[in-house]
Amino acid sequence: MIENHRRLAFPLLAILLCGAMLVSVWSVLSAPIQLDDTIPDSIVHVAITSQGFDPEIITTTIGTTIIWTNQTTETVTLIGGNQFPIFLPIVKAGQNTGQPGNVAFPEMDTMGNWNSGPIDPGETYSRAFTAADQYPYHLESDPDVAGQINVIGPSVDLAINKSSALTSLSPGDTVTYTLTFSNSGTITATGVVITDTLPAHSVLNIAGSSPGWTQIGNSNIYFIEVGEVPVGSVRNITANVDISSSVPASLDSITNSVVIGDDHSYGADLMPGDNSDELTLLLEAAPDLAIRKSDNNALAIPGERITYTVRYENVGNQGATGIVITETLPADSTFEPLGSSPNWQQVGSSNVFTAGVDSLSAFSTGIFTLVVTLPDPIPQGTLAFTNTVAISDDHTNGADPTVQNNTFSVATPITTGPTSVCGPISSDQIWHRSAGPYLVTCDVVVNDGIILTIEAGTVVKVGQSGDILLNGQLLAQGTEVSPVHITSSRDDSVGGDSNGDGNATTPAPGDWGYIRLGDGGSMTLDHTHIHYSAGPATIYSNQNAAITLRDSSITDVSGRGIMVDSGASSPPAFTAQIHFEGSSITNALGGIEMTAGSDDTFTLSVLNSTISDTQGDAIRVS
Repeated sequence: MIENHRRLAFPLLAILLCGAMLVSVWSVLSAPIQLDDTIPDSIVHVAITSQGFDPEIITTTIGTTIIWTNQTTETVTLIGGNQFPIFLPIVKAGQNTGQPGNVAFPEMDTMGNWNSGPIDPGETYSRAFTAADQYPYHLESDPDVAGQINVIGPSVDLAINKSSALTSLSPGDTVTYTLTFSNSGTITATGVVITDTLPAHSVLNIAGSSPGWTQIGNSNIYFIEVGEVPVGSVRNITANVDISSSVPASLDSITNSVVIGDDHSYGADLMPGDNSDELTLLLEAAPDLAIRKSDNNALAIPGERITYTVRYENVGNQGATGIVITETLPADSTFEPLGSSPNWQQVGSSNVFTAGVDSLSAFSTGIFTLVVTLPDPIPQGTLAFTNTVAISDDHTNGADPTVQNNTFSVATPITTGPTSVCGPISSDQIWHRSAGPYLVTCDVVVNDGIILTIEAGTVVKVGQSGDILLNGQLLAQGTEVSPVHITSSRDDSVGGDSNGDGNATTPAPGDWGYIRLGDGGSMTLDHTHIHYSAGPATIYSNQNAAITLRDSSITDVSGRGIMVDSGASSPPAFTAQIHFEGSSITNALGGIEMTAGSDDTFTLSVLNSTISDTQGDAIRVS
């Protein structure tokens, strides 16, 4: 008997025909047929053994000759056809169907199509198969010992494989998929089309892929028509796929699938199981949270409020979820709900407050505000009030890769100001943030050879009768977080209510004078913001001067932004330089104006800057 075969017995089927005949049918079926690999040879050998036929099942092509060799010790006969016995017990009409004597059994119908005749031990039998079909056969002596010849006609057997040199990738990468396809059938496949389904968060890079890819609508499905694929051919095409620079939380792999098919001119594919393939690549991505905060150049004044701006962001390439921002307020300060973002929740009765954010996409940002009131009086010996903020998430995608930017502290200095300044400066000076705001009550003159340095975060307020005159050098050393402000004495938005009039006055263009450079004067402003000036220009010179603004702004002024004018001056000629980088001029009479004499040398450099909302020219050189 052949192993791993089973018999399926069907119950008695009773059918009464015209009240005259009762037909009972018993049927025994062999196990389901399974096809093995196609054997392309024109002659195939099968061994008849004591265990059965070897091979038991053969798939071959039209015209193949099968040669059986009897390797047993007994003579055997092969019967080609259905080996299932069919019994038709017939009962005559009117007879008692329960009486055995009234039942007739015809001989077994083997439904055989061919008979090998006796095959002695060691002898062979051969037969050619010239038509496509399934040909079951069995031993005459034991129908359970069966085999099958599957003869196929002209057929297509397409296969496709997807591969990549990469095993993992990161958001923003481009992955090259190689699609290898072949035809192992017996005839050329026609109308062959390959369809590629891209993973979410990706797009096909048409320029880098094999020519011919076409997108289906706005979907992530693309197809390419490759036409005919001859028998035995193996071909490759490529599909370059750009992965999105940001991916959602919890996505840890990218799967790409492909399918090949033809126009079925020769029927269905012989082995459709290899008509598709997919490839999964690991995705190396993670959120990277960062947080910063600013006290907006505030000074710690007893009993006054400080408004902190908290900026949080995800600088990683994958979304973050379950985000918590934790604020630790300065000692002895009081949280003020009015003006603060509504998300803050106090932790018990402590000075710790938290705010939750459900999710934050890659490369996204958000802002919270936090208002606190400082104690009055400020504890003796306190030099600054320190506020610390931290950010974390639920680690859905693992730990943050750079924890260094998950916390940020701001120390707001206790002010010793305001400090009034007026008149000439004859020695190098530094204006400190902690001594601010500086109140310019009359013209301040920086003498020749003298350097005035304004520290980051310092606020300078100029009264109506005040100008800043530079025969020496001005260095304003603001930063992105702590810029320098030069503004009107009426401006309470920075440095507090310096003129002590509450809300009685508001700042406006033309409130104070201007910054004028004398012969040989120079100025370098970094992250410095100038507001509400007057004069022909906020920054003006008609002599040798060097002016540099980087990441700075001139806003809401009644004159031009920057002006260098030789006027009707006669020799000696003078030299002026303006470097304007990453800066802006907004709401002014004009932008940058340079008027040179015939012997003057002027240099103007403008990089990555904007000039807008001016009544006159943005840039004028004559």
